[in-house]
Amino acid sequence: MKTGIYYLMTILLFVFFLVLHSAIICGQENKILSPVLIDTDAAIDDLRAVSMFLAVNELNILAITTSDGILSPEEGGIKVNQMLCSFERNNIPVAVGRRVEKDYPRHREKCKKVPWGDCSNNMIKTAPDAHVLLTDNIKQSDVPVVLVCLGPLTNIYDAISMSPEIKKNIKKIIWYNRFLDYTSGFNYQRDEHAAEFIINSDLEIIILSNLDKQNACLDLEFLKLVEEVNTRYAQTIASAHRTPFFFEKLKNGCLPVYDDLLIVYYLYAELFNIKFDVRNPSVHYNVEYQLAVVKEKIINILSGNYVINKNIVFERFPLNPDLYRSDIKENMNEIVEKHGTLEWEFCVLTNEIHGHLGIYSIIGAKMGLMAMETLNANRDELKVKSYAGNVPPLGCINDGLQVSTGATFGHGTISLVNDTVLIPSVIFIHENDTITIRLKEKYREQIQKDINDGIVKYGMLTDGYWKLIRSLGIQYWKEWSRNEIFEVTR
Repeated sequence: MKTGIYYLMTILLFVFFLVLHSAIICGQENKILSPVLIDTDAAIDDLRAVSMFLAVNELNILAITTSDGILSPEEGGIKVNQMLCSFERNNIPVAVGRRVEKDYPRHREKCKKVPWGDCSNNMIKTAPDAHVLLTDNIKQSDVPVVLVCLGPLTNIYDAISMSPEIKKNIKKIIWYNRFLDYTSGFNYQRDEHAAEFIINSDLEIIILSNLDKQNACLDLEFLKLVEEVNTRYAQTIASAHRTPFFFEKLKNGCLPVYDDLLIVYYLYAELFNIKFDVRNPSVHYNVEYQLAVVKEKIINILSGNYVINKNIVFERFPLNPDLYRSDIKENMNEIVEKHGTLEWEFCVLTNEIHGHLGIYSIIGAKMGLMAMETLNANRDELKVKSYAGNVPPLGCINDGLQVSTGATFGHGTISLVNDTVLIPSVIFIHENDTITIRLKEKYREQIQKDINDGIVKYGMLTDGYWKLIRSLGIQYWKEWSRNEIFEVTR
């Protein structure tokens, strides 16, 4: 009976692969997450949002800055450092911004009592002013960054007004402001001058609002769901909401969903209906969102059960080892740990589509992912020119390239360069940026030597030969890092 079940699961998985193959040829939304800079005014909804951003392991958070809003920048700096210490993320630098000349909000004293972590060290780490830290990180990033703004836009204004050249390395700004009319709301009114400057800066800005939906709030029932999640991110949020003032609000009604929306939008933009301002096309704002699904995603993020890579046919890629053949199963954990789930997915799909577990097809999948990471591009955004030809084994690179990048012959976004010398080299084009990635010669020589030795031992295209190719493919897949085996030139 057990054997029959595994056999059925294998057949279903194979069908999934066939359907997914068709989906890939028509396009798929696998995402390369842009590096993020977070600016917060340390309200309790900020605590939830920052916790969730930190819960996404694949996300590179370059720095966190604090602005003058619900808490002062200095008080916010203490809270953020408590959280980073508690989460063992002290490698993320923190800096405080300048104060604004306005009375502090009425809930400031209540928010000062909210615990952000259990570390006793309340000292703010030595760091430059917020605008300096922002400017330095934006300038030094190899790819455009996303600015996530949970409060007033003071620090972003200071950074851009003092160093306007950084605008070219800002991909977008994601900002929460409560009302659909983005010229009102606390985060706008706290520093109207900064907000107007950023809104009219020609930078792409996504303004999210909870639209004052009547049920857009967190209640005791939702708090219980959070408390049931056994992660430090969820438990930090649960503990904060047991603070007497906020717990009373939960018992007598609910707390609105505010900045929580930003992390959900960042990972699942398809849940939001976004329009642009016809008067200012660089400004985008949401007019609707799927609230029930947003709440579901919040729990998923806190539990580590989130999905970054959007598959076409099913919600998440199969990571159950029992679904894989024995030689793959015994290497799976090490491969995923070394190279990540996205490379795992691309290589698995490549092997299924390729018809056997090949060497150069895996090289192509690794190469395509390397290109997307280097160019900060998502799937279906690259044009690809391959020098590998269409004759095996070198031509097998092209199968891996199509799966990983989404550039396909059907789309006309991948082409073969007519050249008499075939080499494992590929040109990738994204917008105005072009790179060439080539397999380093020592790795190509190693492949050739290992294959030649196998031909001498087993003969050409025999059962022994194909077993060797499979074994070598798994070995290279596991041992060769995409960050080491390629030469990348611009």
